[in-house]
Amino acid sequence: EKYYAETYGIVLDTACKDVNRLRFISYDPDIFHNTKSKTWNKIFKEENVKKHDKDFLCH
Repeated sequence: EKYYAETYGIVLDTACKDVNRLRFISYDPDIFHNTKSKTWNKIFKEENVKKHDKDFLCH
């Protein structure tokens, strides 16, 4: 935690301290940032979607 706070100025989520979880930070020195991008503001009406009888989990 101290390393990330001092190096990157970020605070880690203290609720997720399970060491088995995947954690990573990506870095791209040549990242593209579109300064002319537009905000998507269209809202679509929710359609009647058939719901499944049982819950299922996808990995």
